[in-house]
Amino acid sequence: MTTTATIRGAGFATILGGISLFALGLDAIVDHNTSGSIWFAAAAGAISLLAFGVFGLERSGAAGGGRVAPVAFRVAGTLLFLFAAAHLMLAFFPDAADAVLTPITISATLALTVAGIAVLRSPASPGPLRGLPLLVGVWQPAGVAVSISLGFWPPFPVIAGWGLCWAALGAALVAASGTRSAAIRPATSGR
Repeated sequence: MTTTATIRGAGFATILGGISLFALGLDAIVDHNTSGSIWFAAAAGAISLLAFGVFGLERSGAAGGGRVAPVAFRVAGTLLFLFAAAHLMLAFFPDAADAVLTPITISATLALTVAGIAVLRSPASPGPLRGLPLLVGVWQPAGVAVSISLGFWPPFPVIAGWGLCWAALGAALVAASGTRSAAIRPATSGR
């Protein structure tokens, strides 16, 4: 599979994961009782798809040639898979999941934010792809903080909004992978 196809596939996976997360957030807004085992298992699947988007974004070279961005992308993608696993644990072992969910969430959002800053600063990333990774990184902690300060818990609207941010990032990734310009330079493995 070519790098462009990999990036495009990661973009479509991110769109699907973002739309799924948006739908899960809306579902839980309408009926808080739906956020049980099946909801958490579905969220785990959606979050796993988002991790592919992070790896695709890293593969796209949108952050340029620095040393920090590839590490931040890989750490963020790995932590998103752990975040998905924690949601799967919430479905079946809620007490055990509570111990790992917060540190994984904080670490993943920090890594996403660092990667987002690298993309924002890079001249290699085209138009909409520039700011969306940073938005994805800061949306969840900022939204949760606002939600808590307003006394609204659980923050299902934040989850729905985060899904839309991810879907937009996936669409930008697909659009960027379709351009033949030098605006996005796929990373190579040195072959």
